[in-house]
Amino acid sequence: MKHVLVTGATGALGGGVVPSLLQSMPEARFTVLTRRPGLRGVHPRIQELQCDLRTNDWERLLPKGLAESLTGILHMAADVRWNMNTTEALDINTAVSARLAAWAETHCRDLQIFCYVSTAFVEAPSHLKGAPGYIQHEGKLFNNSYEHSKFLGEKEILSRNIPSVIVRPSLILGDSQTGEIDYFNGLYTLLRLISQGLVPVVAGNRNAYADIVTLDTVVKAIHMAMTYRSCPSGQIIWAISGADAPRVGDVIDSCLTGLNKFRMAKAVAPIEKPAMVRYDAFQRLYKPWFEQEAPASQRKLMGYIDVFAPYFSVTGVFCPCGPDSVILSPDWRTTLHKVVKYWCQANESTALKSPRKWGRTTAAISGADPTSLNVEIESVR
Repeated sequence: MKHVLVTGATGALGGGVVPSLLQSMPEARFTVLTRRPGLRGVHPRIQELQCDLRTNDWERLLPKGLAESLTGILHMAADVRWNMNTTEALDINTAVSARLAAWAETHCRDLQIFCYVSTAFVEAPSHLKGAPGYIQHEGKLFNNSYEHSKFLGEKEILSRNIPSVIVRPSLILGDSQTGEIDYFNGLYTLLRLISQGLVPVVAGNRNAYADIVTLDTVVKAIHMAMTYRSCPSGQIIWAISGADAPRVGDVIDSCLTGLNKFRMAKAVAPIEKPAMVRYDAFQRLYKPWFEQEAPASQRKLMGYIDVFAPYFSVTGVFCPCGPDSVILSPDWRTTLHKVVKYWCQANESTALKSPRKWGRTTAAISGADPTSLNVEIESVR
């Protein structure tokens, strides 16, 4: 009987992956490592273990004989914020991956697959060099510490003598049929801010590419990695839109259209589309004004514009080559409106709020505490 160790099962990605693996691998049992036990609808073939991989004594918390029984490891756990400092990102994403890979190499004698979920943006088509968080390392460029930490995580996995496969998703949104997803990270954070009138401008290029991928597409990529017997060690599997990626303007327009359709159905006035300006103009014209004139709470919110700007300024599309496998997301024209509709239904009070007006006093956005926004901005999970 196959036995798979899973991390990140309680995250946005895990909510789609675990049920799929239960169905597609009926002969397998799963051990889930989690810091917060309480997986919804725990299955008889799932055992939850409370374990924090960031600690030095995590191995002592594992049952005796677990390593010897494992045939697979699926490592999805990560801190997905784009605005982490470098130390945080390396400690949580890179060091944990290295620790788990070293343990697998030493103790898991019957391991057939080690699947690591990374991000497509470790090989981004272009970079916004002037944006905060920009990193250059080993001749490669990264938009932020998250991408950098995932790249180093890949290196740790691939350097070990284990049967490894890397899955690289782009910007993850909900299921292509239902729009469902367990957590609203990444682009959803921008949708939330726009719906409340908290982003007066979006920095980027309307004609840039915004590679998005639906949750079920990423699930397919992980399923391929976990079940495809002839998948060679070191294989890369991409889950992306690729050449059919939408333009940034398409994404913004579709989000506003879906949001306002929902609002008007509830007899609520529509939200005005925020202005979109190129990042160089944002830095020269808008940012200095906000830094001088806006209250601290607004300046905090404006910081998120910097976070999103690199992903709204991509001048090319992902073009994986060589032996890499590619799973393309369904046409965004038929899926994006479902994603927005599901978000609106799940966050109705937020979607229907009256937008707050910007001004020179904190009263203009009273109640908009930036620390309460729970900004977990993701390319994976």
